[in-house]
Amino acid sequence: MDLLRYGNLVKHLVLRDLGLKYRGSIFGVLWSLANPLSQLAAYTLAFKYIMRSGPVRYPFFLLTGLLPWTFFVQSLLLGSTSVVDNSALVKKLKFPLETLPVSSVAGALVQLLIAAAVFLPVAFLLGGARFSWSLLALPPLLALHILFIVGLCLSLSAGTVFFRDIRHFVESSVMVLFWLTPVVYDFHAVPAKLRTFLMLNPMTLFTDMYQDVLYRQVAPSPISAAGAAAYTAAALGAGMLIFGRLKSRFAELL
Repeated sequence: MDLLRYGNLVKHLVLRDLGLKYRGSIFGVLWSLANPLSQLAAYTLAFKYIMRSGPVRYPFFLLTGLLPWTFFVQSLLLGSTSVVDNSALVKKLKFPLETLPVSSVAGALVQLLIAAAVFLPVAFLLGGARFSWSLLALPPLLALHILFIVGLCLSLSAGTVFFRDIRHFVESSVMVLFWLTPVVYDFHAVPAKLRTFLMLNPMTLFTDMYQDVLYRQVAPSPISAAGAAAYTAAALGAGMLIFGRLKSRFAELL
């Protein structure tokens, strides 16, 4: 695949985007910790201490859902506009255009890994988390999650070239989707009928699996793993098909 030969370009685009995002700031990329930290503090205060609800070790429970959710949202917001925002490159250079949404996901992944490298060791040191064999399931879970998001970003970035309203649709829909994803509440505490509805949201499945691996310290069930693989295959297949069929018209429309 041509995209694999353009690893240096992906690296350049990721470093460029991160550099532009934090240009002129004192703390630079460390600001990527501010968003999950502020949300962690706010939701812990609201649900644990004001409403007095939520699972035990609630801050760690919240963290295990909040980090992958933040990665998902940042990837979609950047990836959906990646082709439009790089119109000059699209019109002037010849390269695999798939590089653009992939680099957006890679940039969000870098920020996820930085946040995980800071927050998860602290959680282990404070006793909120413990080492378990379930952690072996984390790399394949993350790999599926990345491919799922790449598939969505391929579709959205291609569609945004033709319909700029997609950018605004993504921005407005992620907040609704947040409350349909068990980030601040336990999926298994939801009534059974409502759980069936929530499972239509792929992020419900991915979030619950992250919580299984990190918080509940059990391996995801084969049914959950199969569901995540199916969602990933569908998203990636559709994304590659849509992007592949539309990319020849990008330059003329930008």
